[in-house]
Amino acid sequence: MEHKIPALIIQPIVENSIGHGLMKRISGGMVKITAKKNDDFIEITVEDDGIGIQQERLEKLLNNSFTGSIGLKNVNKRLLNEYGQGILIESKIGIGTIVTIKIPIKVEEFQIGGTNYD
Repeated sequence: MEHKIPALIIQPIVENSIGHGLMKRISGGMVKITAKKNDDFIEITVEDDGIGIQQERLEKLLNNSFTGSIGLKNVNKRLLNEYGQGILIESKIGIGTIVTIKIPIKVEEFQIGGTNYD
């Protein structure tokens, strides 16, 4: 993609998928990273087939009241500050977790015939 995303946004999420989701399984697992662009935003998903996150813990992660997972908190805080929207997390115990980041595409100012357009 020609659009840039903030540094160190994906890495902490992948590390959490491996450390908290896959490493706690008896057998291996999968982490899938996908990036898609539409007209309004870039959507990045990190999906794993790990152990999942319990609903109570997930709620605490999403409202920033969880005491662990500093990397995830930092990513969420940075996204909220920069774009007004944090991470989205969907998880099912025993099935896995999907973390979604939506980064708005900023309309670049361009010039046609001496006139500026936003």
